[in-house]
Amino acid sequence: RESIDEAWQEQHREAQRMKARLRELDDEAGRTQLTLEQARERADLTATFRTPDEAVPLYSDVLAREPNDAGASFALGQLLLGRGDDEGLVHLDRAMEAEPDSVFAACESAYFYLLEKGRKEEANRYRARAERRYETLEQAHEERARPSFRGEFGPPTLSPEEIESLRARLAQHKKLKRAF
Repeated sequence: RESIDEAWQEQHREAQRMKARLRELDDEAGRTQLTLEQARERADLTATFRTPDEAVPLYSDVLAREPNDAGASFALGQLLLGRGDDEGLVHLDRAMEAEPDSVFAACESAYFYLLEKGRKEEANRYRARAERRYETLEQAHEERARPSFRGEFGPPTLSPEEIESLRARLAQHKKLKRAF
């Protein structure tokens, strides 16, 4: 208990600070329209400290103002799936379209939600989507790791000054033998 006391105290202080910020945003929302950034923050804090039923309309408002907000789409999708609402799948799909880095987390959520509903075929489509994303990332990694020397090399299209500047910068790398 003593070993975690300081960390717990810090977490408690941070949670209190965040709750106070949520109250400030609620007050401000009662007086004026929040900026999009404030609206996102309010939705996130509401999802953290209050009920999903309170957070859902706040994320919906963010998406009404910014339909391509991947974070709001993802969060709303998670909340709706948590309530057993298939509309959450639509929002997870939108999040993946807007932010490809969300594919793994969104597919995982959709996959387990659909399995729980007994919809294995639909669930497997999300698993396959995550696998395709993984393969794409692996191919990109391999492509970047091994430069290809195939193809045609043409004369440089840089000015003589740009070429000299580039040579000077490359010369700083002692292990570099040649550059094309």
